[in-house]
Amino acid sequence: MVLALLSTFAWNAVRTGGSPEPVVAVDEPQEEREQSPEAEPKPEERSPEEMLAVIDGGSEVSYAAQLDRLEAVCTEDREDLSDIAVTARDVLADSGMTVSVAEVLGRMHGSIPPGAPVLQCDEIASAWATILLYGD
Repeated sequence: MVLALLSTFAWNAVRTGGSPEPVVAVDEPQEEREQSPEAEPKPEERSPEEMLAVIDGGSEVSYAAQLDRLEAVCTEDREDLSDIAVTARDVLADSGMTVSVAEVLGRMHGSIPPGAPVLQCDEIASAWATILLYGD
C-alpha cells in the first residue's frame, strides 16, 4: 500500500512537471480507511497505564495502582511518571540490565520513606538506576 502510494505520488510529480499533488489510494474504499469503532485508539488517546501495559506487557490495573501511589508523593503527574519509568528501564537496558517498568515504578515508590514530603521522583528514579549501574 505504501509503495503504491509513493509510486503514484512520484508518477503524479513527473506527470505534472514536478508539482506533486496529494493522491488518494484507489485500491481500498473510503469506508475501510476510516477508523472503525473497534479500532485501536491512537497513542495520544491512551491513558498512561494503557501505554505501560502495551510497552511492558503488564496489567493496566496494576500500573494504574502504581501510578496512583506515586502521584500522591511525587511532583510529577502520571504521564511524566510513566515517561520517567520507561526512560529508566531503557537506560538500564542499554547497559545490559533487564528490569520491567513495573519494577522501576515499584522501586521508585519503595525508595520514598513514609511521611516524606512530596518529592521529585525523576531524581529518585535517577538515583535508583545509578545505584544499579554503579553499585552501592
